[in-house]
Amino acid sequence: MLKNIKYLGVVLLSMLLLTNCTKDSKIDTTKSPGELVFAALDGGIEKSGYDVLCDESLVIDHAYVVLNGVEYNPKTFMLDGKLYTQSIKLEPGVYEIEEFVLMTIDDVPVKATPMWDSQYAVFVNTPLGNPDMPIEFTIEEFEKNQFDIEVLCYIPAEIDNFGFEWFEVTQITVLEQCFFGDICIDDLELYGGSLYGPIVEVDEVALFKIVLIRDDVEVGQYYNSYYDDLQELHIVSPLCIEYANYDLEDNEFEFELWIYEYDGMGFSYQYYYTWNLLNDEMIPSNNGGDMDDGVVDFVLGDCVLGLADLQLPIVD
Repeated sequence: MLKNIKYLGVVLLSMLLLTNCTKDSKIDTTKSPGELVFAALDGGIEKSGYDVLCDESLVIDHAYVVLNGVEYNPKTFMLDGKLYTQSIKLEPGVYEIEEFVLMTIDDVPVKATPMWDSQYAVFVNTPLGNPDMPIEFTIEEFEKNQFDIEVLCYIPAEIDNFGFEWFEVTQITVLEQCFFGDICIDDLELYGGSLYGPIVEVDEVALFKIVLIRDDVEVGQYYNSYYDDLQELHIVSPLCIEYANYDLEDNEFEFELWIYEYDGMGFSYQYYYTWNLLNDEMIPSNNGGDMDDGVVDFVLGDCVLGLADLQLPIVD
């Protein structure tokens, strides 16, 4: 199984790690800095069970390194066929290596050192992030140091096995659906005592709400009417809803249409229809023709002449 691992050799330069130091030692900013070079060793070579293939199309450009909570991005270079990082100038003191990832110029991870509590920690001798056994070293004034660090080939599907969270990047496209509706009213006197009143016409702008559901979880309820500070009712026309589509996932969206009407006992929002969409699909809004106006039109009843995107019969 291990024959599939791609090896990354390292030339050892000068290595100086002073012992008997603690992380609590203060960094002395009054002294001249020292230098640190990382040399990457392929981990997993002597340990069975690791068979992740390196992506040969990815070219390592730089390293992402976190030392004592500070991020560094030294360039990488090849020397006699071996890979090193540029020197990082550091003030004298004790440092802990918290994260180490080799990346392409576009910040795509190629190889990484797993975290101590991850599944792949067993494949390296020095996993990172263990609060009880931190990987520490000491920088002395004017001295050059090399730290040999083990890395494993990285593929996105293995992110959980490395223990990383920081490069779980969510890519989102914000989409917008707009809605407008008419309601046909037969009993003008009855509806005159509702939110449609006090003066009601046969063809009224519908009061409605849209319930947005993504992957069976309700995102929110959106109304095309609201009360201001004086408790006066205002109608938003059309009602436009912005929502997030997660680009790297399959998203199932449901847009439920609820219309405010008489329910036999009083007035309430009644469910009428659901549009089902996948990912970045949009609800047709061309009124049955060729021109898309970007607004999904619906009519409850038969008082409006012409085509609508959704024609609904009044339910007695």
